[in-house]
Amino acid sequence: MICLKKPLAEARCSDGSKSYGECFDDGADMTLEFCKKCHSLMVPVKKGTSARLKCRKCGYTTKMAGSIKIREEIKGRRGVVLLEKDEMPLPVIDKVCSKCANAKAYYWLQQTRSADEPPTQFFRCTKCSRTWREYK
Repeated sequence: MICLKKPLAEARCSDGSKSYGECFDDGADMTLEFCKKCHSLMVPVKKGTSARLKCRKCGYTTKMAGSIKIREEIKGRRGVVLLEKDEMPLPVIDKVCSKCANAKAYYWLQQTRSADEPPTQFFRCTKCSRTWREYK
């Protein structure tokens, strides 16, 4: 039976005892502790080789009643997984790049101004990746 130690006016434990919050009958014998200063939930933290309960809100710490094993597990970080090559899935048009004189460029339209004005046409050179725009 797990009973929360912060008193609640109308809650009752499943065993019929006086109210101390919500009770969960999962077969475990564990009590959740609340801060004596601000009534927030106390969480177990490591302090050297021992474990203590600490309030995350006000910082109040106290000794733990009983023993608990705290295990910290850091999952390995994976790098960025590249699923595709760096190819643009954009249409190609005949447009001369002013930087490298290449005759092909990707293009796309984007509404950069108000809706009653025409969209802006962007171009990106297929050779040097220079990007420029033209207004219609």
